[in-house]
Amino acid sequence: IKLIDTVGKPIDDAAWEAVHEAFADGLFVSGKSKEESLEMIHAVRKKLPDTPVILGGGADGENIEELLQ
Repeated sequence: IKLIDTVGKPIDDAAWEAVHEAFADGLFVSGKSKEESLEMIHAVRKKLPDTPVILGGGADGENIEELLQ
């Protein structure tokens, strides 16, 4: 597991650094809410479409179908 300091950086830039400078094979992404997590994941996937991205939290029985899309 590699941790990247994202303070002051857009999440997509921090994700790019994790993959290209710290050689991460995949990323865990978790926001403070379901909506924030989805925004973060979409930004990361747009910049790194071939990198596995895993939701780090916020899923439950009511929203899992939406989150898996």
